[in-house]
Amino acid sequence: MSPVEGWLISAGRLARTAALLAACALLAGGCGPEGPRDKGGASADPVELLTVLPTPNGLADDGGPVAPGPVDVLDALLGTRDTTQAQQMVDAGLERSGVRRWTATGGGGMAAVVTVWPSKAIAFNFSLQVSQQDLGDPGVTAWTPRDLPGAQGTRQEGGDRVRVLTRTVGPNALVVRATGSVPDNVVAKAMERLILVQESKN
Repeated sequence: MSPVEGWLISAGRLARTAALLAACALLAGGCGPEGPRDKGGASADPVELLTVLPTPNGLADDGGPVAPGPVDVLDALLGTRDTTQAQQMVDAGLERSGVRRWTATGGGGMAAVVTVWPSKAIAFNFSLQVSQQDLGDPGVTAWTPRDLPGAQGTRQEGGDRVRVLTRTVGPNALVVRATGSVPDNVVAKAMERLILVQESKN
């Protein structure tokens, strides 16, 4: 890939991220079919929820769940540390968040992210946009594991092998993002556990 092609892909991702946050801000302002106050379930404690994830074979825990700043949340979600984009996420209504990371011994890693929003509609819109963030990039296709109804995501062949899965449970957006040698089934299992635990609280 040439430097120009790399820049164009990065610029495209930033533009999609800006559109994502703008859409969430619009919903926070009162648009959307369910309205800005319909939570649709219990709000998660992001750090507590992330403690339910075991460390899979072949991965090393990077220190356990944390409640990071917006830039670190954006980095775990989308692989960018743009401070303006991070502030837009806060302005869009982000209430709480948690991140947990692992490093794969064969290269790459995995991050699980839980974000809490003012309503189910905003969380769903955010989750949907994150799940589609990489579509259009080289080698990226839609990915919905069979055992995860309602989850959405993408999978990349070649390159960094980015895999992303998202799911909404009430006002909570759950995201698992992996790169490199992390197996697909590890990504899917992490998402499945987050869904089951949070749904049990509703």
